[in-house]
Amino acid sequence: MKMVVISGSPRKTANTQIIMKYVNEYTKSKNPETKFISLSEGEIECYRG
Repeated sequence: MKMVVISGSPRKTANTQIIMKYVNEYTKSKNPETKFISLSEGEIECYRG
């Protein structure tokens, strides 16, 4: 079964990002078909309505 771990934090050094990296390492040890997606690595414009 394929797994995806998504970190939605916009900062690279945020607590959520750090925790999701640990979650990714754990799930990768149980299931090698795990992919990590970090939204902080892309360009996403913030809505300033």
